Amino acid sequence: MTSERGLAAKLAVLKPYLNERQWRLLLRVEAEALGRGGIALVARVSGASRTTVQARVNEIRVGAVADGRVRAAGAGRPEVEVAQPGVAGALEALVAPETRGDPRRCGGQPGRSATW
Repeated sequence: MTSERGLAAKLAVLKPYLNERQWRLLLRVEAEALGRGGIALVARVSGASRTTVQARVNEIRVGAVADGRVRAAGAGRPEVEVAQPGVAGALEALVAPETRGDPRRCGGQPGRSATW
């Protein structure tokens, strides 16, 4: 049986190299390999939620297939235009009249000519 310290060391070494899906897959594999009490042990050692580890174990038991995505479809923040229609036009109206020449320069003149 794997010791907590050994499992913690293995997970700490691998975590920086894995994306979210790979990390959850590793947690699931470790939990299943440990058998009874494996989910709780992996959750405790990894810092992941016990429900996250349990969900990954259940996902495989029901026959979920890898689809190449890191997150579930529809996960993440919606596009700004979808969440706030018209935001691009409002921002353009705020900025456009005052922007001329170098936007980092203060003042109304665009700057001197290169031929002075």
